[in-house]
Amino acid sequence: VSARAAKGLGEIRTEQAMQALIGGLKVIHPKARRAVVKALGNFKEEEAFRALRPLAEKDASYFVEAEAVYAIARTKAEGAFPLVVGALEKDSFNDVIRCKALEGFGELDDDKALSILYECSRYGKLELVRAQALRILGKMGKSRPDNLEILEKISDAFQAPEGPRSFRAKLAAIQALETLNRAEGLPILRRVAETELDGRLVRNARLAMRKIERGKDKGEAIQKLEKRLEEFAEESKKLKDRLDKLEQTKGA
Repeated sequence: VSARAAKGLGEIRTEQAMQALIGGLKVIHPKARRAVVKALGNFKEEEAFRALRPLAEKDASYFVEAEAVYAIARTKAEGAFPLVVGALEKDSFNDVIRCKALEGFGELDDDKALSILYECSRYGKLELVRAQALRILGKMGKSRPDNLEILEKISDAFQAPEGPRSFRAKLAAIQALETLNRAEGLPILRRVAETELDGRLVRNARLAMRKIERGKDKGEAIQKLEKRLEEFAEESKKLKDRLDKLEQTKGA
């Protein structure tokens, strides 16, 4: 199975397509095998989970193994969460397995992952892992608007010392705040834009602020429109009541 064919089979999502992909897991070339694994993640089936599990536990290629962990999370199978947690213990080139495992938490969207993400986002953790954890917190926080702890953990990234070890995490935190799209994130981004020395962080913070403010303006405009429609409906009801009374008076 070629990478292009695997992608097509993943988009079809039929039983026959899934069986063809499972058969394609034996392909030797790691790039093609990775494409097959990625496509299998589109199937929310226990059989897809079982086929992916051996590759998520061990593969000759770190990239195939990492993709298998993420694909298993996408299947949302019952045993996916503990397998993804276990993948965090594995060392790999550029921490690709840990990063894909964290991305998998974003797909599973399980509250149990939050404490793990908080821990991985702390200063002192591996740089790429920390940045990925912050991005996934932004993704998960979007569906949890009342969870203020997520916002707090993301903002903690800006308390780290200046320097290259903190740059990725701070940039990821800006991206996370942009994804959250909450008005509460604006003061944090404003402080970053005013105090950070790295021009890249300042620029990205300003861009994130603009995006959130545009969304806020749209939200306020929609609220005003909804309020006006409610007022119009009330006025229409009152007018109808007066007309009904007039009709009754004429009839009398």
